[in-house]
Amino acid sequence: MNGRAVKQTITKKGEAILTEVFEEITVQRINIVDEDGKLRLALSNRAKFPEGTIGGKVLQPAGSRGPGMLFFNDDGDECGGLIFSGDKESGTAGAAFLFDRLKQDQAIGLMYDEASGHYGQGLFVWDRPDTPLSDSVDRMKEIEGIEDEEERKRKLSELRSSGEAGAARMFVGRDGDGSSLVMLMDSKGKPRIRIAVDAKDTPVIEVLDANGEVTWSLTPQ
Repeated sequence: MNGRAVKQTITKKGEAILTEVFEEITVQRINIVDEDGKLRLALSNRAKFPEGTIGGKVLQPAGSRGPGMLFFNDDGDECGGLIFSGDKESGTAGAAFLFDRLKQDQAIGLMYDEASGHYGQGLFVWDRPDTPLSDSVDRMKEIEGIEDEEERKRKLSELRSSGEAGAARMFVGRDGDGSSLVMLMDSKGKPRIRIAVDAKDTPVIEVLDANGEVTWSLTPQ
């Protein structure tokens, strides 16, 4: 720690607040806490990235994500954050700034992803069910433990159809093929309206049915 200075401030209530000012500080993790010590925000490297919990149940083990920031709500649950990565050797990179629904997964986010020279980025919006994410994770683990492949696929399909796993509802950004894109999805997460300008600067508007078939389109004449 360099350039350390200590200041004392007296508030209108007569409380003394001790403030330390540094020109530079090097740490592996910084915790922002309430007066009672409850963790509200963590800024961390990968190794010390905090675990993600909802309802006291660990959904993401410590050190499994990051580096970045993680936000915690009044209940101590993870409620969003910022993570990023990048590796020239593997040719992959990514970043996500996410905000979660109460007791659930992300509801809105800005995301960037790159692999093998292809990249995309944009704004995502998701539907999330009223069922706590911790309950859904338990059911997902049960399904993944089913040895019969056909039965496992059937159970996964039922889970997705029920809406318990949530669904993407909107994307605005650039997709991996170089198109600028607005995509609107139905309650099952299936694309129904697509507005795009492709990599060759050709604009198109498409309406799709539930099976992904184009039922109406508008392109330049």
